[in-house]
Amino acid sequence: MQSGDVSEAVPVGGLSEAKRRLVAEYLACPSCRAVLYPGTRDVVCAGCGTEYPLVDDVLVLLPSGRDEVADRLRARYEVTTGGTSLPAVFRITRRMLGDVRGRAVLDVGCSQGQFAFEHLLPSGARAVIGIDFSAAAVREAQRRAVSIDNALFVVGDAMSLPLQSDKFEKVVITEVIEHLPDVAACLSELRRALAPGGDVVLSTPNYFNPVGVFKLIFDRVHHGGRERWTYADHSEELEHFQTPFTVRRQLAAAGLTVADFRGSDLWMALRKALLVPWLVFDHGLRRALNLLQRDLLSRTFLKYFGVVQYYRLRK
Repeated sequence: MQSGDVSEAVPVGGLSEAKRRLVAEYLACPSCRAVLYPGTRDVVCAGCGTEYPLVDDVLVLLPSGRDEVADRLRARYEVTTGGTSLPAVFRITRRMLGDVRGRAVLDVGCSQGQFAFEHLLPSGARAVIGIDFSAAAVREAQRRAVSIDNALFVVGDAMSLPLQSDKFEKVVITEVIEHLPDVAACLSELRRALAPGGDVVLSTPNYFNPVGVFKLIFDRVHHGGRERWTYADHSEELEHFQTPFTVRRQLAAAGLTVADFRGSDLWMALRKALLVPWLVFDHGLRRALNLLQRDLLSRTFLKYFGVVQYYRLRK
């Protein structure tokens, strides 16, 4: 069945036959990378024999033995439900991702599956696998996808993806790597999951702008040099101080090449730096500025100063 069709094989409180096929084709043990044997209520690793059960109808595929920081992050995200990303992030991600018809697409840090339901599935993706740290967010995504045979959302770790190698023609990861203890491990995992000739579209905050000055000061003064604080509308356990130059070095080290680079929301950086109230830059004025940003920011040297940086990557 295609996306949007009602499956006749959805059991009460378990994985449908269609979901089990997705597990067998795309997922793997997060610890040993062996294939998984899917059942209705759990999956079993063919290599190490680990059993991964459904917890409240959510498949949890987390590796054992992560470090203390990762465990603390996991505990934090277990109880969050995620949220909707900035419209500009989705808009630019869609453009850079290109045609997804007939493609297998991976969404890392999928939250409640907003991007999948708003774009990937309506655009004809052959299969969509969403992975997120938050069990609560994945539970909501799975609830919405219960009758969609080509979509599966699981709890997983971006630094140890529970995926088979070379399987996805398109990979999306928006606003994730800045919160990870081990960015290099995540980038290496993205490269492993990407099929030859496929694309990764990655977005992450950029602090090469006035906002970065505030973050740099607060990280040094209030957190003793730790990268924790972000001058934004939310607070996170960890937020790396990232610029296009540091991210490019990380990408190169992971064996990923940059096919396209863009930026967005220079105006947001100025507003936050000047402490201008949100409403002054909202509605009509901000939308008018966004029209200018498409040409003046995303495609010229000004993209280096935007609040968000975007990359289309290949291996």
